[in-house]
Amino acid sequence: MTTGGRMPVPEDIYPQALAQQERTLIESRRRDLGLESSSLQAGVALSGGGIRSATFSLGLFQAMARHDVLKQVDYLSTVSGGGYFGSFLGKLFNAVGSTNLPPKQAAAAVAEILKTPDSEPVAWLREHGRYMAPRGGGDYLLAAAVFLRNWVGVQFVIAITLLMVFLIANAIRAGMWQTAFWTRAELLAASLSLPHLWASPYFLLPACCFGLLLAPLAWAYWLTQSRQAPRGERWYSRLMALVNFPLVATFLLILLAVVNLDLFGMFQGIFYFMKMPGKDGSPVAWWFLVYAGMVSTALWLGHTWWAAIQEQDAQQRRQRPVATLLNRPRKVETIVRNRLSTWLMLGLGGFIALLVFALVDSLGQTLYALWDSAKSYAPHLGLGAGALVALARYLTPILSKAADDQRKLIRVPSQVIFVILGAALALLVMVGWNALSHYVLWAGGTPHGDPGGVIMRHYAAPTAAAALSPPQNLSIAGQEFSSGDRIVRDAPAFELTVYWAVAAVILCWLTGRTLTFLNLSSIHQFYEAHLRRAYLGAASPTRTGLPGNTPEIKRNRDVTSETGCDDLSWQKYRPELAGGPIHLINVTVNETVAAKSNLVQRDRKGLSLAVGPCGVSVGRWDHALWKDEANDSIRQDGTRPIEPLPYGGDDVPIFWSRNPDGVRIEVPTLSKWVAVSGAAFTTGLGSQTNLGLSLLLGLSNMRLGYWWDSGMKPNERLYEGTGVTPRSWLSLLPEKVFSTQIYLGDELSARFHGPQRQRWYLSDGGHFENSGAYELIRRRVPFIIMSDNGRDENYTFIDLAGFARKARIDFNAEVKFLEPAELQNLLDAELRKVIGTPAELQRQVATGKPQRPEDSLAGKAYSKRHATLAWVHYDGSEKPGSLLLIIKPTLTGDEPIDLLEYHSSHTDFPQESTLDQFFDEAQWESYRKLGDYIGDKLFGRSPTPGYWGPQTMRQPTQ
Repeated sequence: MTTGGRMPVPEDIYPQALAQQERTLIESRRRDLGLESSSLQAGVALSGGGIRSATFSLGLFQAMARHDVLKQVDYLSTVSGGGYFGSFLGKLFNAVGSTNLPPKQAAAAVAEILKTPDSEPVAWLREHGRYMAPRGGGDYLLAAAVFLRNWVGVQFVIAITLLMVFLIANAIRAGMWQTAFWTRAELLAASLSLPHLWASPYFLLPACCFGLLLAPLAWAYWLTQSRQAPRGERWYSRLMALVNFPLVATFLLILLAVVNLDLFGMFQGIFYFMKMPGKDGSPVAWWFLVYAGMVSTALWLGHTWWAAIQEQDAQQRRQRPVATLLNRPRKVETIVRNRLSTWLMLGLGGFIALLVFALVDSLGQTLYALWDSAKSYAPHLGLGAGALVALARYLTPILSKAADDQRKLIRVPSQVIFVILGAALALLVMVGWNALSHYVLWAGGTPHGDPGGVIMRHYAAPTAAAALSPPQNLSIAGQEFSSGDRIVRDAPAFELTVYWAVAAVILCWLTGRTLTFLNLSSIHQFYEAHLRRAYLGAASPTRTGLPGNTPEIKRNRDVTSETGCDDLSWQKYRPELAGGPIHLINVTVNETVAAKSNLVQRDRKGLSLAVGPCGVSVGRWDHALWKDEANDSIRQDGTRPIEPLPYGGDDVPIFWSRNPDGVRIEVPTLSKWVAVSGAAFTTGLGSQTNLGLSLLLGLSNMRLGYWWDSGMKPNERLYEGTGVTPRSWLSLLPEKVFSTQIYLGDELSARFHGPQRQRWYLSDGGHFENSGAYELIRRRVPFIIMSDNGRDENYTFIDLAGFARKARIDFNAEVKFLEPAELQNLLDAELRKVIGTPAELQRQVATGKPQRPEDSLAGKAYSKRHATLAWVHYDGSEKPGSLLLIIKPTLTGDEPIDLLEYHSSHTDFPQESTLDQFFDEAQWESYRKLGDYIGDKLFGRSPTPGYWGPQTMRQPTQ
């Protein structure tokens, strides 16, 4: 497929239907602007980088407008901060075009607004450089109020969810309190943990999971070898498999003794455990031997069963043709082993979950017991002192060993630190609410045996023998009695716990039905509102006025108040109809739980999503066109129909539905798409997603991402012939009943299912590809201008490298930078001073060598060039298909004096941190002027013959 002078593009990468619609729009705008419709197309990619990128892009486009280059731009692809300015520019075209000006005059009016320094829209952008806090102190107070309100809302959902789980567990515990089995579990847990910790009897659950699931599955795998072994070795292999299994029981005994947490009393603990009498007076250890015998028998029967299946399969093979036998070697054996390994994996996950639950329950009830006991003990024996003493007791040997060699420096990866901090914060939250559930369980009274007092006395006087005798202190009396100012309970409050558990379930069910809470509780709305008023407001007639408006229009100059004209629906956002470019906004669909094993997808942890006036593209393969209805295609619920295009991959297409009327998807407004594209600081970070960081950001409610309703039901996307089975109603039930909790839990735990669920978690487009040129390479636009504004203080070209890598993998496009000799032949002397090789864009030291990351800039390091050129070769062709002009914010030393002065006092300029979103006047003007200065250097000269310049847009001679 060839479109508009481009190289042929594969149908699956860029479908004909989508290409034709965009080509029609481009030809129409070029015809309206008086340009040759057959001339080479051009696109501009504005990268992420927050307000730094937006302000630099403004200056760059001011220079393009001044030199009459803006009208040549057919595509504008933006990411994150580049979308701030891109949406302003598109809204400006849209607003001017709404005044009934012809596209040619509208484009001229927009160019005039841009190149006029004191025009009202540009002045609005300048005045609101601190878009997140334009009024200073008042806005900080507003931000604190909004943040606190949303944080409390998130903590409320987390609290009632955790309380529901813990209260149900405690209700079960209270109901089983009088049974002999549970009495033994309580005695066993207390005897192995006190006086160090009051362990939960729910440790019985992971122990049973280990003994009844993990160990049998692990040993069953080895039993499969006896069928294939030589006849003389079969009995030996069976015997070893069975003899080794009782050793698990012995290992479990040792493990339970070590849980005592007293390494010096390990052997004493083992001896005590072996002598502990059961209900019938026999030692408890004998029960583990009985268990080992039972499991061994079960494994023997299981092995015999699988052997019978193997024999049956062998008989069936003998009845089939030889050709079918070649395709099914050892089918039953491989299936059995695969299933055993899969079940073992699932069992291990359940074991870890149960173990964490038991640990949280133990810490929670210990915290409650200590809090209750602190009411009658001295303050210095409180929880904080006990924790410090415990830590000092067990960590002192480790710290003393580390102090012996201070020369060694242990460097811990940041991801490990985030995991530790995130897990610690999550544990703290869970333990806190678990302690509250135990307050309900014991009705605010002292638990049986006063375990908190035992623990506190032990840490206050480590030498005293303060351990409890469990059979004497953990009696099941079911009565209450007074002890000083405390009510000591020998049994939990069953009815009270059940009442609270039922109330928590009802409250969770009601909360789970309000999916809008997911987006309303984040800080996305606050972030979007400020972007909308600052950048889209600059192109609003009620804010700044536009050509063709009457003077009677009432202006609203208060950037803190909302107006009805700041935002625009996506359907009505059509800058290309007013002489502007086709605007493509790029976001990331986070996917950390992939539907299948895929190295590329697992490493990226996300898919690209590009939305434009013609349709939507997801990843490499999936595309859909907007489908207009007879009336307004966007209903009041904010949905719009799409028409899926033919799918080129082998997997299940994303945009697919059994519904003959197509799929209706949520269509956010322009400001919503821009805010999602700029959601850089959130729980889903694409390839940088980390469980610990997600926990930290989620629990602190630093959530900028957006849960988008894709309209695709999970079961609708799975159909016959794909080899994928639909999800069962049982697996869908929790998601339907507790939707809010499920999605919020996925967000906190960094479990993003991508297109495998109806709601997709969208975040910053830079989490997938930050340059913005990805979609232009898909379309094989002949001339691409890339404004690489991502922070790159050491000029290592991290975003450019990521773009080149993804272009090669996804689109078979190779990016090759021009050598100095090629640049010399292609450019005239003046342009050669502006455009160079990537090495010439790096900051230089006094020796002329590229600046190293460890060298100090000290305000003296400058680059030699501002831009570089690269050819893009598609499908291994020797002939270049696109020319890539990459513009980098650099300083060469000949800039205006105010830029050099700002650099001398801010040595990171023009690569200051993206976290800085509060530009002052000098900072804002420095970035704008730098973009304008570099744009003048690039677009202000008449190109020499043979140069593919931005003004001529012609193919260079080869």
